[in-house]
Amino acid sequence: ATAREGPSSSIPIRFGRPCWPQDFVKIAFSDRCPLHQGHIASAPVPVEAPTKWVYLCGNTRLQADVADACRWASNETGHKFVLMCEEF
Repeated sequence: ATAREGPSSSIPIRFGRPCWPQDFVKIAFSDRCPLHQGHIASAPVPVEAPTKWVYLCGNTRLQADVADACRWASNETGHKFVLMCEEF
């Protein structure tokens, strides 16, 4: 999957099932997400992240493009979207 650069890009909706509460863990997004520095504080920000989401950054397993994870984190700070999980 390729990521479009820019804060106006929407998060990609992946094929899969809706995320369930047990899929979520606390992770921190920091300077590994430079795309949305204006939206996320420079200090690490703890957010609820799904363990089966393929676009994660910070202290979790990164399986795809960091930019998409940063867009996801930005959406967590106030923008609405439908969160989908990938099945591994």
